[in-house]
Amino acid sequence: SRLKLAVVIPTLNESSFIASCLESVSEGSRNHVQTVVVVDGGSDDNTPDIVRSTPMATHILGTVLENTSPNRGIQLDKGARKCLDMSADKRIDVLLFVHADTILPANYAEHIAEALKDGQMWGAWEAWHPRLENKQKSLDPCIDAVSLFARLRSKHLGVAYGDQCLFMRREAYEAVGGFQHWPLLEDLNMARALKEKFGYPSLIPVEKSVVFTSMRRYRKLGSAPTCLLNNMLVCMWRSGYTTPQGAASIYYGVDRFVDRITNLACDNILVDGIDGIIG
Repeated sequence: SRLKLAVVIPTLNESSFIASCLESVSEGSRNHVQTVVVVDGGSDDNTPDIVRSTPMATHILGTVLENTSPNRGIQLDKGARKCLDMSADKRIDVLLFVHADTILPANYAEHIAEALKDGQMWGAWEAWHPRLENKQKSLDPCIDAVSLFARLRSKHLGVAYGDQCLFMRREAYEAVGGFQHWPLLEDLNMARALKEKFGYPSLIPVEKSVVFTSMRRYRKLGSAPTCLLNNMLVCMWRSGYTTPQGAASIYYGVDRFVDRITNLACDNILVDGIDGIIG
């Protein structure tokens, strides 16, 4: 019988990306997807309005859960529970978790059904490719190395991250207790729990399809510093030197610091420009 999928998307100020994400969800659903739940963490832009105004395929039930805690682990778990609590006639077989800045490939639902056809319990895409935003023609070559590392990590270590779009049978989600209510590292923790209980993920090979994800953070901080920061935080967490909450404070603290420096630099450029005109 046809697998019934639900898609869960956490959002927080994703007005630049959410429409294209939802369009890809709708276009590749192929009658497998029964419902899409967007869980918003209190956006102060028009993300929820965009979600409600983006048309979906007629067979898809769309739901927006607004004003939840701006905590990705809570958002993912709340969306999953919403899907799992649906009535028997709308029972969901598989949960797919998608970041708001991700674009799914055509026929993604069929690829998931193929990956789970022999009773596998969970999986992900083997690889992601960067989205080309703002018609940008060239990319930092280091990003290709990051993508390759993610692919090798998934294949040989059996660990996939959230930007590879984790999917799992409902029984698997319930067996590991769902996503921990963590602001960071919730995807890595979920992948580790699934691997320990059910073995390596069933990966959708790069030869079949890839997911496309935004490189906005890599472009903001630079690919090498971003990779260094990400891996440092994982190592600190695994070694017991920090908690997921502590890692999130560092991660988003660096983000805010870079934003302040960027804004300060822009202000200085503007002032210098005005002074030059006046002078």
